[in-house]
Amino acid sequence: MKKIFIVAAVCALAAGCSQTEKLPVNATSADSRDIRLSVGVGDMQTRAGYTGDNLDAFQLIIDNKDNADYSCNLRMQKTDGAWNAADGASLTWNPAAPEVTVYAVAPAMDGVVPSESLVMDIPSDQSSEDVLKSADFLLAKKNVDFAATDGQIALSLEHKLSRLVISSTAEVNNVKVNGAILRGTCDLTAEAPSVTAASDAEVSSVTPLKNADGTYECILLPQSTSGMTVTYTKDGTDYEFRVADGQLEAGASYTASLKVAENKIIEIELDRSGWAVTGKFDEREWNTPSNFKHLFDGDVETYWTSDWNGPNACDQPVILVIDTKKEQTFSKVGIIHRAADFIHDCRLEFYVSSDEKTWWNFDHDAYWTGKTEGVERRDFDGWKTETNWSTQEGWEKVGGEVTMSNLPNPQIEYISLDDSKSGRYFIIKCPEGGRGLRDMLEFAEIYLYRNETVVE
Repeated sequence: MKKIFIVAAVCALAAGCSQTEKLPVNATSADSRDIRLSVGVGDMQTRAGYTGDNLDAFQLIIDNKDNADYSCNLRMQKTDGAWNAADGASLTWNPAAPEVTVYAVAPAMDGVVPSESLVMDIPSDQSSEDVLKSADFLLAKKNVDFAATDGQIALSLEHKLSRLVISSTAEVNNVKVNGAILRGTCDLTAEAPSVTAASDAEVSSVTPLKNADGTYECILLPQSTSGMTVTYTKDGTDYEFRVADGQLEAGASYTASLKVAENKIIEIELDRSGWAVTGKFDEREWNTPSNFKHLFDGDVETYWTSDWNGPNACDQPVILVIDTKKEQTFSKVGIIHRAADFIHDCRLEFYVSSDEKTWWNFDHDAYWTGKTEGVERRDFDGWKTETNWSTQEGWEKVGGEVTMSNLPNPQIEYISLDDSKSGRYFIIKCPEGGRGLRDMLEFAEIYLYRNETVVE
């Protein structure tokens, strides 16, 4: 299951200044009544959306209130470095009525009426360069006296939206900007038209474009960043960061710098309190201090041993079952041998299971009470019918067969396990009689460990 981590005010917004590129003058030749265009694009400190290099079309509106015959609403396109009407119409001005209001809008669109507000919807998926460009909105509005300019119009189309760049300290995926208003209006009748986010619009998520340098960017309406978040995925985990409160202004570029949380795997020793352990046999006839409970008592001087009866031992193959009381994974087992000068080069296998028949409800302590010798080994045969130890049904192997290194007490011998499988019961099996020169298992302590992912 993926987790959501919420951290407040970690995405600081850094705004870039706005500046205007030099306006390229086209090479259109005309007489004194022809309109000549010089068009440029204001810089948003960005190469997202429109620039002076990639603007190839815009909507030109000339509003001549004195003579409608000299008004127009045309799509302009650049051909060989010159701006011309897409339908081939000629642009002329009337010396008798030279004062006009000129509008230029990009992207080029039909239905722009100067006397009305323009409604715009920002695309939610801006993951491609073409869509990101189309999400941009440029506008120029200018009062022109053609008599004074000799028919020339110098237009600087300014970015009326904002750019958000998302940088991170590590590679991330599935980046989204959430809580953004995507519908806005622009009142073209205003002296200096601006775009306003619709107050009644629902907030949405935006999928930004991923750049080659690993940053992400998108175009947004000017708006408050209150409640805005950036979500992303890192190593299979979902994270959510809140953008610092601020205001996105038209024509400005902002950077949300994410300090990406890194996942670190640590190994923790499991708490053994409350655990129980059982097995086929607990040798107390010849090793009176032996007891299963010593495996968890924290005392390296105490121990448990299997049946000391040579090849006739009643508990071959030896099996220990540890009940950890809940299903979990295990990354490592640590074993301390009995504190004696013995050789313990036994071979072990490791399993997990959650099958209830893995546990044997035999009370070894009660059985051994008052007994020190003459014990009948057949009294311990109940596991054959009461458990799955013979069939190993429901067991999953979590490690290959391991020959122990005979480390002296109190050194811990660690054995790595496959932690992709989980179970309540952890099982240690000594598969055959080659259990060291003493022909028995003698353990002082058993520890279990689990890998845990932490966020730093």
